[in-house]
Amino acid sequence: MDHEKPYELKKESGEVFLRVFDADINPHMILESLKDKGVKASLEKVEEVIAGVSGEWVRMTGKDDGKMQVRICPDRMRAEILLNLSESDEIPAMNNIRKALEENGVIEGLDEGLLDKIQKKGAALSGKWMVIARGTPPVDGIDASLDVLVDTGRNTPLNSDDAVQVDLKNLGIINSIREKQLIVTKTPLQEGLDGMDVTGKSVKARKAKNITIKAGPHTSLSSDGLELKAIAGGHLLRDGNRFSVERVFQVQGDIDYGTGNLECFGSITVSGSVRDDFSLKAHENMEIKGVVEGAYLFSGKNMILRSSVRGMGKGFIECNNDLNAEYMDQCRIQVGRNLLFKKALMHCEVEAEGTIHLIGGGKGLIAGGTLRAGLEIECVTLGTRMGTRTSLHVGVSPKLFDQKKDLLAKKHDLLAKFKTLEKNILYLSKTLKERGLDANQKALAARYLELYPVLQEQLSRIEALQQGIDQAIDRAKLQGTVKVRGLCYPGVTVSIRQDTLLVRETLEEVRFIYQDGRVKIVSLEE
Repeated sequence: MDHEKPYELKKESGEVFLRVFDADINPHMILESLKDKGVKASLEKVEEVIAGVSGEWVRMTGKDDGKMQVRICPDRMRAEILLNLSESDEIPAMNNIRKALEENGVIEGLDEGLLDKIQKKGAALSGKWMVIARGTPPVDGIDASLDVLVDTGRNTPLNSDDAVQVDLKNLGIINSIREKQLIVTKTPLQEGLDGMDVTGKSVKARKAKNITIKAGPHTSLSSDGLELKAIAGGHLLRDGNRFSVERVFQVQGDIDYGTGNLECFGSITVSGSVRDDFSLKAHENMEIKGVVEGAYLFSGKNMILRSSVRGMGKGFIECNNDLNAEYMDQCRIQVGRNLLFKKALMHCEVEAEGTIHLIGGGKGLIAGGTLRAGLEIECVTLGTRMGTRTSLHVGVSPKLFDQKKDLLAKKHDLLAKFKTLEKNILYLSKTLKERGLDANQKALAARYLELYPVLQEQLSRIEALQQGIDQAIDRAKLQGTVKVRGLCYPGVTVSIRQDTLLVRETLEEVRFIYQDGRVKIVSLEE
C-alpha cells in the first residue's frame, strides 16, 4: 500500500471529506472517526466509498434520503448526485431534488438538462455518480508585457578570452537604432474575472501585474504609454524597462576582431586604430585617433582622422560633409563637401564636391593619384622631383560629372534600342504592304507600336536631365582654381572645366585658372 493509513479525513470550510486507500478497512472504524468529527453518516454510504477505493476525496457532510446522495468535490467546483432507485420507486419530484441539492450546499451551476433527464428516465440513471452542478472557474488576469523590437543583448565589446563567434567580423556590439525608429511596444494587462463554486462562493482570479515603459535620454513615450520611439539615432541601451539612446558610441581600443565591423546611426569615436579589412559606419560624425589601415569608413556628417591613413590600395573613405585628415596614402576618398588635410595626400583617388585644402602649418603635399574638386584645390607642394604622375580636376562637381556620365551611357543604350525598334517597324510595314501579316507578326507590330512612345518619352526625359546638368555646370559662378603655395613639379596635369594643362617645368607659388577657354598659369598673388 502506497499510503501509511488506510483512509484519511479532512475538514475544509466546515465540510468533512473522506478518502479510502484500502478496500479491506472496517467501515465501522470510519464511522467512529466521522462521529468524532461530529458527522453522522450511514453505513451504506461509508461502504460505498470503501467499495470505490478511488483515493478521491468524498464529501461526507450533507443530507440524503437514501434514494438520493449528493457529494461536492473538495475544490467545490463540481457536485455529483447518485440515485438509488428501483423500477418500482417513484421518481423524486423536481422540487425535492433541488431541495436536497440546496441542503447539501449546492446552489450554483445546476445542470438543468440532467435534472430534466432524471425526471424522464429515473431508475435508468441509478447506480452511478453524475455531475449535477459545475462551478464557474475564474479567468486569471494576463500580465502586461513588453515587446522589444531592437536587440539590446550586447552593450560592451568582446574581451580577448570570449568564445569564438560564427562571424568574427559581425559581433553586433552596437544596438544601432535610427531616428524615429520604434523601440518597444506594450501590451496592456487584461483584468481577470472572478469565478463561483457550486456553493455560491466567489473564486478569486489571479490579479494581473502591470509594467511600465520608462523613457531615457533621446527617446519619446507615446501619450498612452504603449510605444517608445527613438528621437535621435545612436546606440540603444536598456536598464530593466528603461530605454535610452547613446548619441556617441565610444570604442576604447582598436576596431579589429575584438569589436568586429561596427555601424551606428549616431556618432562613433575610436581611441585606437582601424585594422585592415574592417568597416566602420557612423551615420552622423566620426573621429578616429589611431591609424586607419585598408578599411572602409563612412560618416553621414563630418569625419576627423587624427593620425595617418594607409589604405594599401584598398582603403575606401566616404564622408558626406567635411573630412579633416592628417596623412592619407593609397586610398579612395569621396567627400560631400571639403577635404582638409595637413601633411600629405599620396597616390589617392579623391572626389570632393567642394574644395581640397591644406590645414595651416602642415606640409601640404599632394603627389600621385587623381584628385577632383568642384571648386578649388590648394597645397604647398604639388607632385615630386621624380615626376610622379599627378592629375587634378577642378571646376566641375564630381557628382554632376558622374551623373552626366551615367546619363550619357543610358542615352546611348536607349538610342540603340530605339534604332532597332524603328528598323523592325519599318520591316513589318513593308511586309504588310507586300503580302500582309500573320498572327505572330500582328502581335509583334502591336507590341512595337506600344513600345515606341515609351522609348521616346524615356529619351526626352534623359535629354532634359542632361540639359539641366549642363546648365548647372555653365552657371557655376566660381571658376575652378588650383593654388600651389610652394613648388609644382613636372608630371602634374591640371584640368579645369574642359581644358587640360601638362606641367613641363618646376614652378613656384603659382595658381592655375580657367580663362578664355584655356587653363593658364598665373602668379599666386594675381
